[in-house]
Amino acid sequence: MGEKELISKTNERYLYRKLHSLAYQDSLTNLPNRRCFIQCLDKLIQKEQFNNGFAIMFVDLDRFKKVNDTLGHHSGDELLIEAAQRLKANIRNQDVVARIGGDEFICLLPNLIDKPAVEIIAERLLDALTKPFSLLGQDIYISASIGLCLYPFDGTTLESLITNADMAMYRSKRLGKNQFQWFLPEQQAGEFETFILENQLRKAIEHDELVLYYQPLLNLANDQIDSVEVLTRWNHPEHGLLMPIDFIPIAEEAGMIMQIDHWVLREACKQKMKWNDQGYSSIKIAVNVSPQQFLLRDYPNSVKSILAETGVSASELIIEITENTIIQDFELATTNLNQLKQLGIHISIDDFGTGYSSLHYLSKLPIDHVKIDRSFIHDIETNQKNKVLTNAIISLAHALEIGVVAEGIETSRQKYEVKSMHCDVIQGYLISKPIEAERVSLYFSK
Repeated sequence: MGEKELISKTNERYLYRKLHSLAYQDSLTNLPNRRCFIQCLDKLIQKEQFNNGFAIMFVDLDRFKKVNDTLGHHSGDELLIEAAQRLKANIRNQDVVARIGGDEFICLLPNLIDKPAVEIIAERLLDALTKPFSLLGQDIYISASIGLCLYPFDGTTLESLITNADMAMYRSKRLGKNQFQWFLPEQQAGEFETFILENQLRKAIEHDELVLYYQPLLNLANDQIDSVEVLTRWNHPEHGLLMPIDFIPIAEEAGMIMQIDHWVLREACKQKMKWNDQGYSSIKIAVNVSPQQFLLRDYPNSVKSILAETGVSASELIIEITENTIIQDFELATTNLNQLKQLGIHISIDDFGTGYSSLHYLSKLPIDHVKIDRSFIHDIETNQKNKVLTNAIISLAHALEIGVVAEGIETSRQKYEVKSMHCDVIQGYLISKPIEAERVSLYFSK
């Protein structure tokens, strides 16, 4: 063979290997890609018809989009590369881990159908991914949601196994993330219903099927309504009026929650201007904000823009966030809260007492009110511990010059109990359930 022919053959082999790599290897992480994984899984299914079973793990990184949005795509890529290495380091030698797109990975565990053994590996992966990632000189924390299924018990075809592991992963996300869940056969009907609702929800936003309800809050100092909490309902054409619990988790999972949050704030501000024209300018509107929306660096500017567009004064708006929002990113939450406060907006912490760091942040953030969660209130007449805790929260908040709202007030006795503790404001069915804008204005005093 001549020199030119040898070089040509060498180039052909190099080109073949390169093309094969591009076809079957993820270019960012160097893991097998989706095509390669599907081929491996297909071969294993054919082989396992005469052999032992196997397990599949569907791994999705929690809060990865936030890393991309706040630190940039380069940092996101670095995190994916490191995550891939951690996954590979924490499975067995015979196992396969592939990146199948975005922040999604999938693991194939041959000859393993013992659930406790699979769970040990899943726990190892969760632990590995919760350790800090060093990006741009700072420690970044994420977690993962994992879905598990077994061949042949949870599926016998390539498509059913991947789909069922994916459904189990989404259940992990809905149950709080940073965990694994096994596929459950009853999930299939539920997931189909969720899929239908998700598509209908997209149309609902476009077709004005979402409506706002308002629940009045009573100031105990003068027995007057001083604000209303804005609550979203879905006027579904088939199922009637749906509560937030029926569709907000779907909106969060499908990436629609920020669009809904934006719509709610704008529509609530428009309604506030109508009340102002009727002489009810003293009434404030309290708007709940999702963590996904609040933990955007540009969120204060978007609020400022809507206020300018609608003509509502910043002092007429209360932004409500939960403790968990603060816990997710204390630094960014602090920045946004300070910016909102500088605009003149009131800040309220919802479901206070149910988080993990209440005392840590209470003195550090520009908070106007805390809302004591209804779980402390519902048996306050008979539960001495809840009575003591509620009194302690009110006393502590007042010592820090923070107002207190008691949620879930349904009886006169509950009202009496919190009033005797010098609670400032109450909310609940004793005053009114959430109602339409036209009806809630009947509670206002000019």
